[in-house]
Amino acid sequence: MGLRHVGQLRAEAAALREALDEARTTVRADAPRLGEDLPACIELLADALDDLLGTVDELRRAARSLDPVGGTPPTGLVDDLARLAALRVSLWTAYRALTSFEVQAPVAALSRERGVDWRVWSALIREGLARLEGPLVSLTAALDACGRDALLLLAAGRPDRGAPAHRSIQPGGSHDDELL
Repeated sequence: MGLRHVGQLRAEAAALREALDEARTTVRADAPRLGEDLPACIELLADALDDLLGTVDELRRAARSLDPVGGTPPTGLVDDLARLAALRVSLWTAYRALTSFEVQAPVAALSRERGVDWRVWSALIREGLARLEGPLVSLTAALDACGRDALLLLAAGRPDRGAPAHRSIQPGGSHDDELL
């Protein structure tokens, strides 16, 4: 038994990364210019995208640590589970920040003030952000599947994955010494 869904996790993380790259290009490169600098609200949006990209990249690194090397499962499953759980929360926190009123309202107001080019660009941003939710939900499902796989390994008492060894108690025996 192993972590069967690691490949799915990597694929879903790559799909989200691709969608984020597209959204980032729309925000940074395709924005109508008022000069050399982007307005502060667009920088805020771009920074929120960068935060989400950073979390996805961290998750991709974490997924690599779950891959068996030479057929032997890597050690540290408990730590891996904790890291994946924290990254799952970070992903959704960053996504909520990206799609929050505080980030989106100033961009919408700017697009209304600046004219047709800005309204078209703002619509492209909304479409790009809407396309992030599907890959994010799929990535979450893959994270959950890897978590279930890891819990099954822990339940099976696989000490080679960082879980404490599961010992059966012999009839007439005691496990008190194991509790210390």
